[in-house]
Amino acid sequence: MSRPVTTLAAVLAVLVLTTGAAWLTRPQPHGHRDGVASRVPVTQASALCPDPRTPGDDFGVDVQALTPRVRGTGLSRGTATIGALTKDGTHTLQRVAGPGQPASVTMKAGDAPAAAVEGSHSLAPGLTAEEHSRVPGGDQRGLSSGVCAPPGTDFWFVGGGSQVGQRTSVLLTNADVAPAQVDVTVYGEHGQLDAPAGHGVVVPAHGQKSLRLDALSPGSAATVVHVQVQTGRLSAAVHDSEVDGLTPRGTDWVPVAAEPGRHPTVTGFVAGKGTRSLRLLVPGATDAVVHLRVITPDRSFVPAGKEVVEARSGHVTTVDLSHVLDGQAGTVELSSDQPLVAGADMRSGGRSGVSDAAFATAVPALSGPTAVLGNRGGKGVTSTLCLTAPDDSGSVTVATFGGGTKGGGAGSQPSTRTVKVPAKSMVTVPLKGGSTPFAAVVSPGHGSGPVYAARTVTEDDADAPLVTVQSLRTSRTFVAVPDVAADVATGLR
Repeated sequence: MSRPVTTLAAVLAVLVLTTGAAWLTRPQPHGHRDGVASRVPVTQASALCPDPRTPGDDFGVDVQALTPRVRGTGLSRGTATIGALTKDGTHTLQRVAGPGQPASVTMKAGDAPAAAVEGSHSLAPGLTAEEHSRVPGGDQRGLSSGVCAPPGTDFWFVGGGSQVGQRTSVLLTNADVAPAQVDVTVYGEHGQLDAPAGHGVVVPAHGQKSLRLDALSPGSAATVVHVQVQTGRLSAAVHDSEVDGLTPRGTDWVPVAAEPGRHPTVTGFVAGKGTRSLRLLVPGATDAVVHLRVITPDRSFVPAGKEVVEARSGHVTTVDLSHVLDGQAGTVELSSDQPLVAGADMRSGGRSGVSDAAFATAVPALSGPTAVLGNRGGKGVTSTLCLTAPDDSGSVTVATFGGGTKGGGAGSQPSTRTVKVPAKSMVTVPLKGGSTPFAAVVSPGHGSGPVYAARTVTEDDADAPLVTVQSLRTSRTFVAVPDVAADVATGLR
C-alpha cells in the first residue's frame, strides 16, 4: 500500500473512533425534549405608522400607543416612545409613561413620512400602535383607523382597487439603516395584473415609497395586494380613498390579512345600511371550493344560495352578503380545500349617494391579550366590540383605560368586565369611555373556547354614517425560543 493511502486510512480510523466516543459520551438534555420551545417575553418592539396624506390634504392624523400590563415577564424597567421618522433616524415626540398608560401624538402634515413607535424591556411586550383620522367632509370624508405594522418581509392586503375614482396607495416604509428591495404583486377579478413597476422597488434607508394601484395597473374594481421583501425588511400598509365624481365614497386603511389558510374567519362586518362583500383570493395554482357559515347576534346559519363558492386560482372573487346580513353585524367562517386569503369590503351609505368605507380581514382567534385604541363615545358616536365563538363557548375580559393626554399621561384606572360568548354565536359589547379617545385591552378567559374579535366605531351624520372597523389580533407579548443542548459530536459548543 502506498504511503498516501496508508495515511488516509489512519486518519479515517481516528475520525471514526473520535466520533464514536463523542456519541457515547455526549451530554444528554435534562428535563427537555428536543424541539420543545420556551416562552420568553419580548424585549424589543417597533411599529411604523405611515402618513396617508398627500399634498393638499389638511386633516389631522393621531398616532396612539399603549403597552398593556403583562404579568410574569420579569423584565427591567424600559422605555417606549412615539417619534417622527427622519433621514437621520427617529426623532422622539412623546414617551409612554408606563404599562396601561396610553400616549397620543398628532402628526403634522409633511413633517415625516411616518411615525415610529419603539419599546424596550418592560414596555415592549404587547406594545400596540395605531393611527386614526376623522374627516367630516370633502374627498377624504370618513373615519380611518389602522394598526401600525412592525417591520417584516411578507404582507397580504385584501381590499382597494384601481378604477377611476379609487385612490389606493401601497405605503412602504423602511426604518432600517440599509435599503430594502420589494416586489408588489396585484391581483384583480381577471387574474394577476400586469404591474412591472411594482417589482424591484427600492426603498431607501429611513425612507418611504408610495405606489398608487391606479398607476401600477388601472382598471380593477377589487384588488388583493401581496408585498414580498426580497432584501432587508420594512413595514407595509395600504390606504384606500374613493370618490364617484364629486361624491365621497369613503376612506380607510386596509388591514394586513392573515397568511393564506384553509379555514379563515372574517369578523367585523359592521351593522347598518349599505353593501357588505366578502373578498377572496386563492394564491396557489388550483381553484378552491369554499363553504360559508355566517354568524350574527341572532343566529348561526349557512346562507341560502351561497353555501358553496368556487374561487378561481389567482382571481379575486367577490361574494355579496348585503342581503344575507340584512343590516346586522356578522362574522363569516370559511372552509376551503385550498389555502386562501379573505377580507371584508363594506360601504355604509344613505340616499344621498355619500358613503364611508371600512375593511376587515381574516384573523386568528385570540390567544392572549390584545389592545385596541382610538375608541370614542359621546353624542352620536358608538364604539362596539364584536365577539364570536364559532364552536365552543368562550369568555373574554375587557379592560378600558382613560384616554390619557397628548403627552402620555396616565389617564384613569381601568374598568374591567367579563363577557361570556355562547357557542356558535356573536355578542356585541358597547365600549364606554367618554368622548376623549380611550383604549381597551381584550383578553381571553381561562379555558375559553376560540373567540374572534373586532372593534367598530360609528358616528351619526346627516349624509351617511362615518364608520371604521378593526379586526383584533393577539398582541405580541411572548415569543417561542427552541430549547437547545450541547452536542460535542458536532465539535461545536
